Amino acid sequence: MKDERSLRELMHFYLQLERRMKDSGRLLIALHARKQYTIFRRQLTGTWGSEQHARRTA
Repeated sequence: MKDERSLRELMHFYLQLERRMKDSGRLLIALHARKQYTIFRRQLTGTWGSEQHARRTA
């Protein structure tokens, strides 16, 4: 797993990418960037594993 600093850098990158793509009308890329941002944010907060496990067991 990545360390906290690299996760924050990735989150920042994907958030900026999402904003740029929305501004230029490239919505599919913006949606992908938002998904990646969410994945890294969940890893950083530690909720990624517990949510995945909850989905599989439900």
